[in-house]
Amino acid sequence: MNQTKLNQIAKDIIKNNIYLSMATSDGKNPWICTLFYAVDKDYTFYYISQMDSLHIKHLLKNPTVAFAIYDSTQKEGTGNGIQGLGKAHFLKEKELDEAFKYYHK
Repeated sequence: MNQTKLNQIAKDIIKNNIYLSMATSDGKNPWICTLFYAVDKDYTFYYISQMDSLHIKHLLKNPTVAFAIYDSTQKEGTGNGIQGLGKAHFLKEKELDEAFKYYHK
């Protein structure tokens, strides 16, 4: 399968799901959580979490994340999903209005 087709499959998975599993670590202990997410036209992911959650405490120490998005209702051997990694950052107040445009869709 060519790269263009794979990219489209990944974009479709992102657009057709609403939850992702995100892994974080404080440098010693890993943690994974499931989050409702939104994505903008550039595939920047947005999510809202409580500041006292373990994954937020991890992100304050280490912004590196890994994530997976998949449809858990797919039959065994037939499904697709994506995995990725990146850096999380907290939005500044002036960025919130733009983020909420995508989050509330």
